[in-house]
Amino acid sequence: MKQILVCILVLVAGTWHATPTRAGPLDFALASPTQTGAPGDVLTFIGTITNPGASDVFLNGTLSLIPVGLHVDDDPFFLNTPLFLAPGGSFMGELFDVDIAADTAPGTYPGSLAILGGADGNSFDNLASVVFSVTVGGVSTVPEPNAILLFATALLIGLINFGWRIPIKRQSAF
Repeated sequence: MKQILVCILVLVAGTWHATPTRAGPLDFALASPTQTGAPGDVLTFIGTITNPGASDVFLNGTLSLIPVGLHVDDDPFFLNTPLFLAPGGSFMGELFDVDIAADTAPGTYPGSLAILGGADGNSFDNLASVVFSVTVGGVSTVPEPNAILLFATALLIGLINFGWRIPIKRQSAF
């Protein structure tokens, strides 16, 4: 419990910086720390983790702080990163996704993510943290042209089938 509180305090303190930070023995930077999406979108964050130290560093997990309405999916971290980084080693790739809930209000939302690990597979020290932001735009209420075309076609077929008849003039033979 004490480690979690310390990690949260370090992450909160790290949100005061506008650039990626180094909170431990790793260098951690995102390729695009500011991204924009709409409600229902999933944003992918790609980054680089480097071990400039002289010993192996195990990458055991993540800890994220993000506002309500957004969700950090760290499955890519566990699927893509190696178990540890050797001295001088680095990894570049997808690290996490941010899911924007359908009811999220437009605005800019700050967040932070810390990499936890250490000297072995049982360590959960804060190795590095990074600050990112997600800008949520509004949803357009203007229908797409294809939807209008579909509606017009359905209306035309309905009118033809249910009462829009072309009058036919009959001529008498007499």
